[in-house]
Amino acid sequence: MKRMNYMLKGLLALTVLVSFISCDSPTNGNTTVFTSGDSIPARLPVAYITTDSLLASYQFVIDKNEEILKKLEDKRLVISRRYEKFRKEVLDYEQRAQRNVYISAERQQQEETRLGREQQDIENAAAQVEKEMAADSRDLQISLQDSLDLAIREFNKGKYQIIFSNSGASTFFYMDESYDITKEVIEFLNARYTPARK
Repeated sequence: MKRMNYMLKGLLALTVLVSFISCDSPTNGNTTVFTSGDSIPARLPVAYITTDSLLASYQFVIDKNEEILKKLEDKRLVISRRYEKFRKEVLDYEQRAQRNVYISAERQQQEETRLGREQQDIENAAAQVEKEMAADSRDLQISLQDSLDLAIREFNKGKYQIIFSNSGASTFFYMDESYDITKEVIEFLNARYTPARK
């Protein structure tokens, strides 16, 4: 994602530079100005998409996030139940130890060892869930990027020479909202998205 931001910043700088050169420097004694036939400034073949809005409204992202959250909740519930059972076993062990119920110190040590292994298993299971969720999140980002790359190319079909991504901490100080194509792109993406059947 950072690499994409650096590329976009570079493209923005290049576009601004080309615009200044094209508009302000004389070419064979003539100054190039972007105008339409009636001397009304013409629109540049440039647009931007507000990434935060796109991600919040693209049904593919909404569905995948819900799927990942459901999976996470299910796995955390299993771990939570295991932990609760373990906690009860620890309380039971402590009560037995206080009442000297164990026949021998060796038997008490075996129970402590078993509880230690159980605790380690629960911690390992929780760490595994976190790894799986991170992997699912990475997979979602990759499939989303692939999906967006293909869809934006299909959406664009020569309309724009550059389409920028504008996200939360934007590098743009000002953008004319008439260049914002976010709504059009969201409608296009949602129209072509078919949710997986369950």
